[in-house]
Amino acid sequence: MDREPHRPHPDDRQLYVLGFHVRYVENITIANPAGDDRSGNVIPGSTENLLFAEFTYRAPRGWFIGADALYVDEQFGDSANTVVIPDYTLANLRMGYEIELDSVILAPFLGVNNLSDETYTANVRINAAANRFFEPGPGRTGYGGVTVNWKFR
Repeated sequence: MDREPHRPHPDDRQLYVLGFHVRYVENITIANPAGDDRSGNVIPGSTENLLFAEFTYRAPRGWFIGADALYVDEQFGDSANTVVIPDYTLANLRMGYEIELDSVILAPFLGVNNLSDETYTANVRINAAANRFFEPGPGRTGYGGVTVNWKFR
């Protein structure tokens, strides 16, 4: 087929929705090298539930806005399952405008990550020395940029 893929008309409104849920449950089945039996313990650094949802709306004539949320369930920081890393939820927002100039499409955008300025552990150091399990995630942050696309004809 020599048809061009469907490109929405500039007056069309579009709503995109994406979401997923990941569930992971796994336990340790062997003893560690020191001989400690950790059988039945949850594998450290693995969260049981992870949820993500995203909504993007494209308005007529190029405006767009998107929001997403991520939930990460609590997890353990050590093989003994004595250090608990708390669960957290992050929400992000972005918006912009798409401008079509002949073969070039420019899309300046602005966004904010971690809207609620949530305190959370972005990275867990498993079985860390001196109890340094937690690496904090960034607080509320803003960003901006321009996406440039070229249409080959």
